[in-house]
Amino acid sequence: MNDSNTKIYYTSDYGSFKFLRGNRDLNETKVNRIIKSVNGGLNFFRYSPIMVNEDHYIIDGQHRFVVCKMLKLPVYFVVVQNFNLRQIAEINNNQSKWKVKDFMHCYIDAGINKEHYQMLESITDEYRINVSTGINLLMYGKVGTGGMSEAFRDGEFKVNYLDYTRSLLDHAKDYETFGADWKSRAFLQAIEKLLASEAYNHDQVLKKLEAHSLEIEKQSSYKEYLHHIEELYNHRNSIRKILY
Repeated sequence: MNDSNTKIYYTSDYGSFKFLRGNRDLNETKVNRIIKSVNGGLNFFRYSPIMVNEDHYIIDGQHRFVVCKMLKLPVYFVVVQNFNLRQIAEINNNQSKWKVKDFMHCYIDAGINKEHYQMLESITDEYRINVSTGINLLMYGKVGTGGMSEAFRDGEFKVNYLDYTRSLLDHAKDYETFGADWKSRAFLQAIEKLLASEAYNHDQVLKKLEAHSLEIEKQSSYKEYLHHIEELYNHRNSIRKILY
């Protein structure tokens, strides 16, 4: 057996530690179980220190940290050198699957490309759209097929198409009055195609729907939405008009 050079520190300065927002969903049952063990005489914290990086972001051990804070016990910890936020996100993703929002909140908290991730959060909250859709629209200027890119996971997300994103979402939201599931990816893709067509006149289509009290029915693909909207627009038309 060999000695380890890893130093174990301890402190009661709980405010020096930082959570990643993606890790803040604590398991209350687990916390209570640890508290019960400690109150029963099993105080193992010095033998199982939490892991933090140089900035004291908790890499592993948030439940142990919370119990120490609740019971006013010293926090034992080891500092993992050169461990960046992307790696913290990755290790936690391996332990419990991180959602797209967790990565977004992680980089906002850490101040990495903060203004870009905050804009993403602002847009998705304002329009109540899927974060993956917001990523594709703001960064790549298209609705896309969902998921998150490596650039987004690596903290390199950039807002490149803010005006386009707002315009597309505002046009899609205009259909909410007519019962459309306007935030769905399929509908947004349909609007994306329509806005790119010279034959499409947004105001005319809306007036037609309003004049005849027509409603948008839920469809399973953007192609079906395109056909459906065109059919509604041609309601009672003597000459069929093409929209896309």
